[in-house]
Amino acid sequence: MCFFLDELCLRSNNKLVNVLVKTFKDIANEREEFFSLLIPYFTKEEFQKDSKLWSQGSSSDCIYVVEQGQLRIISRDDKTNMIEPLTMVGELGFFAGNQRQTSLVTTSQCVLWKMDQFAYMKIMIDNRILGIAFMKLAMKFHAVKLNNLNNHDIDLS
Repeated sequence: MCFFLDELCLRSNNKLVNVLVKTFKDIANEREEFFSLLIPYFTKEEFQKDSKLWSQGSSSDCIYVVEQGQLRIISRDDKTNMIEPLTMVGELGFFAGNQRQTSLVTTSQCVLWKMDQFAYMKIMIDNRILGIAFMKLAMKFHAVKLNNLNNHDIDLS
């Protein structure tokens, strides 16, 4: 039976659950059942190449989990980072309530899973423990992502 994320197989027939399991597999101990509880709070969105998903200074009103495609994050100083599939983007501003510090543009056709502020508030009403657990998981994901970027920057200098 495949209950833990460190196992190679997935039991779920739900695409979103499989995407979430793969996205968080290196940092989470949650079972597939945890991710199944998140299904009602995400919506699938598809974007064409060169779609602008947000701009610097805009409201941090959503996060995306990338199923497929590539995106580019552009910072204030025009530095760019590429976002690959099976990652999350926008989590820090979303949970902190900050304005966007970057712009986000698709560089290919993308399939993304979106959680907006309304959906997150609904989680907090429906199941506060689930909402807090997801926020903690997203912050852990952000910390690992930031650490990887810092290590990458050190290696390049």
